[in-house]
Amino acid sequence: MRSIRFSKDSLKFAKGLETKQARQVYERAIALTQDPRPQAATELRGYKGCLRLRVGNFRIVYRTPPESIEILIIDNRGDDEVYRHLDRISLAS
Repeated sequence: MRSIRFSKDSLKFAKGLETKQARQVYERAIALTQDPRPQAATELRGYKGCLRLRVGNFRIVYRTPPESIEILIIDNRGDDEVYRHLDRISLAS
């Protein structure tokens, strides 16, 4: 089973959610440890190794280095802020 790491920003966003929404997001993120590439996941063009997953009104952006899952961003899916945020973070690590 893979380990999972949440970025500081993704945890901050998730902690601000209502309990039901936070549970949905965390459960979906934890499920990635069993199946890191579910059928609903989509590879992001222009962001090598990054995938996105819709969870209700939210989007999880993550990558899957060997033996782990890195949750980079959790944010609302209705606007392009997710991708602007992705442009600002360093994907070098």
